Amino acid sequence: MRKSMFVALLSASAILFTGTTSVLAAQGKRGPSFERMLSELDADQSGSLSYAEFAKRGDDRFAATDTNGDGLLTAEERDAAKEAFKEQRGEKAGRAAKAAKKGGRGAAMLDRVDTDQDGSISLAEHNAAQEARFAALDGDGDGSVTEDEFKAQIAERRAKFKEMRSQ
Repeated sequence: MRKSMFVALLSASAILFTGTTSVLAAQGKRGPSFERMLSELDADQSGSLSYAEFAKRGDDRFAATDTNGDGLLTAEERDAAKEAFKEQRGEKAGRAAKAAKKGGRGAAMLDRVDTDQDGSISLAEHNAAQEARFAALDGDGDGSVTEDEFKAQIAERRAKFKEMRSQ
């Protein structure tokens, strides 16, 4: 159970931060920061993120990627979105996109979000992954993510990755 929850959280993290991390890499910056997230997502300027604020970007990306509007993200739609993003950046694909194209880590993370393993990501699967990610960030469960909660979760994720790599 703990391993499957970690896998779900890892998958949700990949979905949320893939775009941000790729853009930051193109700008010479590394990794997610709470300040950047707030500047992009904190609509009410409260200094913390509600679930609605957190989910908006993911929901917008899902809708934009779902080009036929059927509520499912197919591999073809995901590939087309990746290509469009690469063209927009004017660069080669990042590590995650390259891995996904080769069937590596990026594809595996997206496959974990596809919990019914039907080859597409439904809106329900997307929402479940997004809710799990928010719950992991919201350490005290009060419905908002603060900078301290964000930093604690990032530190925890980094420690888990380091542990996984050492095994």
